[in-house]
Amino acid sequence: MVDQNKIILMTKLEMYNKKHGNIDRERCKYFLEDYIYTKNFITRIYFSLIILFFMSVGAIKILTTQLIIPESLEQLMDVYVNPYILPWVSGLVIYTLVSSWVHTKAYKRSKERLKIYRKTLRELDAYEDKKEELNEDS
Repeated sequence: MVDQNKIILMTKLEMYNKKHGNIDRERCKYFLEDYIYTKNFITRIYFSLIILFFMSVGAIKILTTQLIIPESLEQLMDVYVNPYILPWVSGLVIYTLVSSWVHTKAYKRSKERLKIYRKTLRELDAYEDKKEELNEDS
């Protein structure tokens, strides 16, 4: 005989495993602070690489159009680096805040889904224990 309640619980568990299981387990094996720190570090690296790319493009543009070849470190900083420092720092702050917010929300959603998954697992175990007790009594 097919047990409908057991099938419903097992279907919920399998749907969770297919849809969110691996991602949620990967996220939740870290503490919240460690997860956010790692994700923010990656965000900062990518943003810095993008700014470095734009600095390179700007330097090539200045060299090819204006033929400004720096003669000192101060001139190099004034022409090629200083125009990008403020956008880089402000971008790092903005992207770090946005990244923290996004990844905190994602982590909390994963924690909640994992709690529901564990609750459903306990329900299934309790249901099977109850069914075994009924079979033993019969």
